[in-house]
Amino acid sequence: MANLGLAPRSALAGLADIGRREPSAGGVGVFVSERSNVTLASVVVRRNATAALVLRMREVFGVEPPLQPRHTGGDDVALLWTGPAQWLAIGARANGDALVGRLRTELSGLASISDQTDGHVVIRLRGPDVRDLLARGLPIDLHVSAFAPGHAAVTMLGQVGLYIWQVDAQPTYDLAVPTSYAAYVWRWIAASAAQFGLSVD
Repeated sequence: MANLGLAPRSALAGLADIGRREPSAGGVGVFVSERSNVTLASVVVRRNATAALVLRMREVFGVEPPLQPRHTGGDDVALLWTGPAQWLAIGARANGDALVGRLRTELSGLASISDQTDGHVVIRLRGPDVRDLLARGLPIDLHVSAFAPGHAAVTMLGQVGLYIWQVDAQPTYDLAVPTSYAAYVWRWIAASAAQFGLSVD
């Protein structure tokens, strides 16, 4: 087969200029970056297999699948609740196909696994003004009393459906955005964060 010289390219390529855009009176309130080092897979439980899948994930991967809108796990494998009896598995890109293959092997008969790595872009947002930024576009309460580290939601930004989860108390948030809408979400972030000062890592 001829080598066409094709190479993987981020959906944000050409949009995310590295650097800072600071307001005249202050510093940076929002830091944004793309998490290009992750692989994603949907995990959808087969009928009447939830209890067995939870046990299997705990035994094999050391992860407790959340049964409500939460995010659990670590760098190797994490699970994001995306609906009843379904999750988004998140792992290091280095594991890539190996993670998807292992999920398919270990959860055979318990769940349907679909690689979502190319279907979503994961955008990380952090900084002292990030809650104020997200409050402009998300119809959910991100106040510290309502949304804490480990919490997650399936929500909308404008007409775009996305997943959001809080990584830490700084606060840091990750957004998994459909690839076809990544440019729209990125432009919204850049425009809405202008008053706070934006740093693109």
